Amino acid sequence: MSVSDIAVGIGVKVKQIWGLAPRMPQAYVVAPDIKTAADLKGKRLSAAGGGVGSFNWIMGREVLKSGGLTPEDANFLSAATAARMMGLVANQIDGVALHPEDLFQGQQKNPGIHVLVQLADMMPNYMFNAYGGSAEWIARERPLMIDTIAAMIEANRTIYRDEAKVVPIIMAATGKPEDAVKFARNELIKRCIWSVNEGLTPERTQWTIDNDVANGFIEPAKKPTVEQVADLKLASEAVEKAGGRVTIGNCKE
Repeated sequence: MSVSDIAVGIGVKVKQIWGLAPRMPQAYVVAPDIKTAADLKGKRLSAAGGGVGSFNWIMGREVLKSGGLTPEDANFLSAATAARMMGLVANQIDGVALHPEDLFQGQQKNPGIHVLVQLADMMPNYMFNAYGGSAEWIARERPLMIDTIAAMIEANRTIYRDEAKVVPIIMAATGKPEDAVKFARNELIKRCIWSVNEGLTPERTQWTIDNDVANGFIEPAKKPTVEQVADLKLASEAVEKAGGRVTIGNCKE
């Protein structure tokens, strides 16, 4: 399952063991008339996927901050995750974080919508998606965890290396058409979204902890350490089980 530093900070006995996708894959996509983050003042932003506290709500706040605005300067609208792209296409909202395949399909329906910023460029040190589990389970089943993560590392590397093999699998799993899948895969590879090694670094984990404390998501008195959040040694052991560290293109994490 996905494990965050916030969960650790509120006392959940879990730990990260591998970074599936250390960098965020989403772009913040906006209506045709939005040219800068400052233009979002008074606009309708998506809080899809859970309203207050959801990923879109958090990233909408960060985009506003980059334009010198506060969360109170825009209107956040809750919606189902599946409706986020169509809400922008239909001019019901003015900004939303979208995966590249949804951007591709959305621009086919409304060519005017466009990328305001790639979230990974806006917050390059943010830890996006780390797999983990209960601390007790990891301690009890550590060899199994290492083998499992080694297999997932090999799967990520195959995504980078073998388009013909992985595109049909992705299409079957997501229900997305071939052109959207190929566009998304190329975008994600170009920006090193998926990890090819541990996907966890002390620097990225520390930055994310500090950012979540600054945003009020973790109480300062309960701020966890990097060691409490991530089992970096297990991730390294899994990389060794997968044949050792590699570099694919510019991707090294």
